[in-house]
Amino acid sequence: MRAGELAKVKQFESVIAELENAALTLVPSEFVKLVIEKSGMRDYYLGRGLLAGRQGSEEDRERFENVEELASVAVRHDNVAGKEGIAAFLAEAALASDQDEMDRDAKTGVMLMTVHAAKGLEFNTVFVSGMEEGLFPHEGSGDEDDRDEEEERRLFYVAMTRAKARLYLTFARVRKIYGSDYLTEPSSFLADIDNSLMLYDETNGEEIIQA
Repeated sequence: MRAGELAKVKQFESVIAELENAALTLVPSEFVKLVIEKSGMRDYYLGRGLLAGRQGSEEDRERFENVEELASVAVRHDNVAGKEGIAAFLAEAALASDQDEMDRDAKTGVMLMTVHAAKGLEFNTVFVSGMEEGLFPHEGSGDEDDRDEEEERRLFYVAMTRAKARLYLTFARVRKIYGSDYLTEPSSFLADIDNSLMLYDETNGEEIIQA
């Protein structure tokens, strides 16, 4: 290893050691700020310091603002210093989604989201649409790939358990795909639910299943 490369490795090791020590005492927001500074992200995105000759674009600045926002989020866990608080912040960040920023106290309006985005959330009433074979589960699932179908089955469970009081499972008898009408069959997942837990309601030719 050449002298220049060795110096960079030693510098990297020094930064890691400094951050490791800081993680023992700093609150999460201060630790995030230190990581931003020591990692060189500020210089890279804003064209400062050693990278003063680099012209940061508007996109670079927006990206850096997103990085800085981590420090704002981390403040929520500043009541616990050291690794415990940092770990709590990282756990929240790993599970966060855009849905988490919605007003949970809103009394009006409907939230439209994917099943993945709904993980961790609960609502009094939930509608799960598209409960058709080939759609949920997707036509790519099946005997040739049991793991994919089981993953979709778990997602269906997630979707259902978002409801605290009322759950509606809906499907279309005819679905228009790429401009053509196709007859559909109810999802095979619906057969896994005991009939005693289901209430079928047909209105205007549309079948609504309330579980």
